[in-house]
Amino acid sequence: MNEKKLPSKDYFLLCEDFRMEGGNKTSLLGFAGSTGTVLNVPKQDNIALQSLACVISLLDGEGTFKTHLVIVSPSNVILAQGDPESITLRPGQTSNIGFKIAPFPVTEGSYRVHLNLDDTRYDYHFSVALIDQKPRSVS
Repeated sequence: MNEKKLPSKDYFLLCEDFRMEGGNKTSLLGFAGSTGTVLNVPKQDNIALQSLACVISLLDGEGTFKTHLVIVSPSNVILAQGDPESITLRPGQTSNIGFKIAPFPVTEGSYRVHLNLDDTRYDYHFSVALIDQKPRSVS
């Protein structure tokens, strides 16, 4: 049995949507940032974004791992969690894991995303700030 090796690097990407492509590629739509990003959302009643997606890229690593993804709201409510799945990591390759919430209910504050690879947890975060939207003037 081959020994497992955790990824050497991991990246958290926040976007509106994503699509897994052939050749181990991922297309991102509406890239918003990475861990620590602050999303500025205009204040209004019943705020919801059309969608929000998180993609985590894992570089290198080796072996098959059980994965589990969770996103937690500022009020500690689990907004979404993926069914446990498996991912096989290969040396010299990037593997991507992602999920999308549509619509995404917006609450001001800090959101947390947790990824477990077997018993190892990776933590990421992003924040939402509600801002006053100024009317645009037309010349």
